[in-house]
Amino acid sequence: MHGEARVKVAQGKLVSVKVDYEETINSIKIMGDFFLHPEAAIYGIEDALLGMDAGSDRETFRNAIENALIKYGAEVIGADAASMADAVKKAIENGVESNKTGNA
Repeated sequence: MHGEARVKVAQGKLVSVKVDYEETINSIKIMGDFFLHPEAAIYGIEDALLGMDAGSDRETFRNAIENALIKYGAEVIGADAASMADAVKKAIENGVESNKTGNA
């Protein structure tokens, strides 16, 4: 399955997620016009979500994102762990079957 979502957050920024999953998250990309310092922490956040149960609730995704932010000493400006978790959950809910080439 492949899902995508864009979430406009209260701070006026956009969080976008692209996710491939079956029962668990196989790949995920988090993007947006928010700021993250250090920028490389985004890879740690994505890695923290890999392998997670795709049926997890927003709170579980938020906890994984918050733990990654703490682990990498990262600061998010213009978004937060909850808005990222909302985008992850929406992307999964928007999921469609992928064809053989991996495109939706």
